[in-house]
Amino acid sequence: MIAQMFKLVWNRKRANVLLIGELLCAFLVVFAVATFGLYYAHNLRRPLGFEYENVWSIYCLPDFNVLTRGGDTKLGPFYKKIYRELQQFPEIEVVSGAEGMIPYSLTSTSTSVAEFNGTEVESIIGRVSDGYLEVLGLELVEGRWFNDSDAALTRPAVVITMQLRQELFGEANAVGQIVQLGKFRHVGSPGESRDEGARVVGVVSNFRRGGEFSGIDPVLFHRLDFEDAESLSKNFPSHFLLKVRPGTPLALQERLAARIQRITTDLRIEFSTLEENRTASFKWRLLPLWIGAGVAALLLGMVGLSLLGVIWQNVTQRTAEIGLRRAVGGPIYRVQLQFVGELVVVTTIAVFIGSALILQFPLLDLMSSVSNSVYLASLGVAALLIYLLAMGCALYP
Repeated sequence: MIAQMFKLVWNRKRANVLLIGELLCAFLVVFAVATFGLYYAHNLRRPLGFEYENVWSIYCLPDFNVLTRGGDTKLGPFYKKIYRELQQFPEIEVVSGAEGMIPYSLTSTSTSVAEFNGTEVESIIGRVSDGYLEVLGLELVEGRWFNDSDAALTRPAVVITMQLRQELFGEANAVGQIVQLGKFRHVGSPGESRDEGARVVGVVSNFRRGGEFSGIDPVLFHRLDFEDAESLSKNFPSHFLLKVRPGTPLALQERLAARIQRITTDLRIEFSTLEENRTASFKWRLLPLWIGAGVAALLLGMVGLSLLGVIWQNVTQRTAEIGLRRAVGGPIYRVQLQFVGELVVVTTIAVFIGSALILQFPLLDLMSSVSNSVYLASLGVAALLIYLLAMGCALYP
């Protein structure tokens, strides 16, 4: 029976090649949409690693005119004074500076290769001040967080996340180890040079900076010291993060802006809350998924109409054959099985070719952030939808 189906498909190979191409395109698009959807659903169940309620963000960087005249190298004392002034407001519980470690931020991050005993891991890197742990409610797993004693260390102090600890040290103790680091660079920049190394003083739970839909990346925190004005002029924070008391009105932002403007007018200031950033992040991350789902639905509809037309024409042309089989006592389900079987064979060929292409992605490490379970589940969902579409179109005529 199966051999007969393949023979019938081969006899109509010209028409079936077009069907296989349409089914293959639909299968690949559905797989891509299913992968993103299941990847997001999988990440939603993971711990976020930080708290966003009652946390405000102040974007605070030199404007373009200041940068062109080189004034950014003299802003260290101003950032230090702003930090101290923000601590004086009774509505603010904790203040922290941060550079490159703002939750739900859509801006690019800095990365660096962390090395220990020949093991290299590319990590997200940023500078944060001592209050960062308390502002975002990070969970300390091993060692300690940054404090004033780190300024006296001969090597820079760093805190790493559990993901980086596992990839870099395995089961060995991480606290106290010396990690070789490349200099800060943005993603896509040229190679980097090594420094003298940094000492790991603590380990925190995984920090998913991108939010609920993002994966788990290895993260390394450097200390941002507001007491060192010279260092602060070179590595000033891009944001201040404020942990405010519950119920604090947004009108406080006007008072904060006025206080900062009295200190210096060389900074561009923008206020937002992490809850607002979270909402915006959701929209931007879900937009491609909704667009992809719309394209997949449209493509499946077009393929379905094409299949219906081909099958209907095939049934019409073979009316005499169907009548002869019924006349000699052939049951109706046998006739239906023949047409469904032919289209199932065509669909199987398309799914096989598509699966062979898709399985190359893990081998080439093109989708390393997607787990094998999500990958295989997406493959199954795409195949199931294509088979259901094909069988439905075959049965209708």
